[in-house]
Amino acid sequence: MAEAVPIPAGIEDDGGEIVPINVPTHSPDFALTQLFVAAINSKGNLVYTNQTKPNGPFNSKWTAIGKGTYDVLAAGTTLDGRVAIVATDAATHSVQYIAETKAGGKGKNRWEAPEDLGAPAKAAPFNQLVLARGVDGLDNVFGITPENNDRSIWWKYRNPPVIVTKKEKVIPPGSKKPITVEVQVTEPPAKPWSEWINLNNNLPGGMKSLYATNNADGRILLGGAYFNYLPWVCQQKSDAPFKAEQWTEWTLAGGTPAETTGALTPVLDNEGYVSVFASTNDGILRSRQTQPGGDKWGGWSAPGQIFDNVANHACNIDAHGHIYVATLNFPAKGTKTLVYGAMQTDTAHAQWTSWQLINMIYSANQVALDYNADGSLTLFAFDSDSEKLSALTQVAPDSTEWYYEWVDLGSGLKSFAVTRDLTPN
Repeated sequence: MAEAVPIPAGIEDDGGEIVPINVPTHSPDFALTQLFVAAINSKGNLVYTNQTKPNGPFNSKWTAIGKGTYDVLAAGTTLDGRVAIVATDAATHSVQYIAETKAGGKGKNRWEAPEDLGAPAKAAPFNQLVLARGVDGLDNVFGITPENNDRSIWWKYRNPPVIVTKKEKVIPPGSKKPITVEVQVTEPPAKPWSEWINLNNNLPGGMKSLYATNNADGRILLGGAYFNYLPWVCQQKSDAPFKAEQWTEWTLAGGTPAETTGALTPVLDNEGYVSVFASTNDGILRSRQTQPGGDKWGGWSAPGQIFDNVANHACNIDAHGHIYVATLNFPAKGTKTLVYGAMQTDTAHAQWTSWQLINMIYSANQVALDYNADGSLTLFAFDSDSEKLSALTQVAPDSTEWYYEWVDLGSGLKSFAVTRDLTPN
């Protein structure tokens, strides 16, 4: 048998850039998918709820996943569309990877046994996890620690299948005697996952928050707010995405520091550019790649002004791949939290709607956006003090109109993560 070799992540075009294979597009596909919410409740249990049908309501009850207790979580989907969750074990602080079974099922039969991904040696426990798919569509896990040192940003990826050559006996047509032929088949790698790899590179110090998206060719791009509130970005290079040295150096988004960046989130638009959005003292600011997949960034701009102090924000694409941004304000004591939104109506010409007051909620300090099967967006608002999660949905795809009544998804929650189940039962 010949030596096993990894299946390449993609093929290179004439310019040496990777053209990814089996990587989903960044636009909504309007498939029969269901929104899925994973959470850690006040007891530390991993629980979930999901829509009862595409575009439908959420289950009123949360269902437990296993019997463990956890501290931090993130959610995503596998290459074949199943829900995947990563969470840190409360006792050992090691990262556990849990995915839906391929056969499907309900309750405890819905999930595969956890895979223990361990944790970086001698590092503090992660205080945030990120789960993303890479250029080959396989899982990549990122974690940040609260340590303010040069080993605080970490990466681990699922190793790709390998191609092996085997000898098999076959009987040619018209013959009665078998012959031996060599065939190439795929097999699981000897080690399912890489080791934990440090990604601080030129950036000593810790991140306050970290988010990931994909370039148009599938390469992962990371964006985060630094411990001193500066906005930094880093992305995979094209020639060898599985090596730590094949990430670009961390660079300031916008070319210059944005004012006091509380959060930095990246999103891919329908022209193949990644934009990063920053919550700042001057409202929501944006910087965009100067070319699709490039590592140079345009200057900071504002998609309109909000005459209010803003806090956390979330961004995603709408039904036609245009960007939508939602943000919360800092409410005065005893007043409701205001939720603002703006939609990009023309990507090429950077045209936006004005900021709209979507709704108000008694209290919230975290927000998330994701799209339904029909492309309409659902906004999730979470209050870490009351431990309550609520949801609000657009009236129609591409709509600037939102339903008035919030949907109460549950309370007694410590944290949550949203993804889409592409293979609903």
